[in-house]
Amino acid sequence: MGDKEKLKLFLTRKSVRKYKEDPIDRKMIGSILEAARWAPSARNRQPWEFIIIDDPELKGKAVKATGINTNIGFLNSAPVLIVGLADKKKNLRFNGIDYYLVDFAIAMEHLILAAWEYGLGTCWVAWFSSKKLRSLLSIPKRFEIVAISPLGYPSDSSPGMMEKISKLSVGSKNRKEQKDFVFFNGYGR
Repeated sequence: MGDKEKLKLFLTRKSVRKYKEDPIDRKMIGSILEAARWAPSARNRQPWEFIIIDDPELKGKAVKATGINTNIGFLNSAPVLIVGLADKKKNLRFNGIDYYLVDFAIAMEHLILAAWEYGLGTCWVAWFSSKKLRSLLSIPKRFEIVAISPLGYPSDSSPGMMEKISKLSVGSKNRKEQKDFVFFNGYGR
């Protein structure tokens, strides 16, 4: 097996902004969350928690509560919305870095990659207002709402307006060469 085959999951994963309406089985969601459960964390504090919204009415209210323009549609079109929380009380601070956020990000990435392995798409969303969402979902103050993501089967249809706008504003899919960010035995070497 070549390197590209071994890295296929990482090389093919993308942010999905158009979903089929097909429901997601809770057993499958449980398997995806199992991947997040096994993410490493500073001193094994596991500061992440996830709220899975699969009730269509509540999902609509949650999307509205985020303050995101609901006309965009990709949060509404997925059958599931994931709200990712990080527990500030489980923070460890090393070298000026709050590791509850780092640990959450690792768990969220595990979730995203597991979803892709199951044929499901996600899109890490960080531009939202958390105040109304916190109230709607009764989220305690000790939690930071770090991310939300739709979860669903990617639609095979042609890109919509949001996808076209995203390509212009989000940036290129090009990646730096390793020589531009990997150094052995000292910076710039």
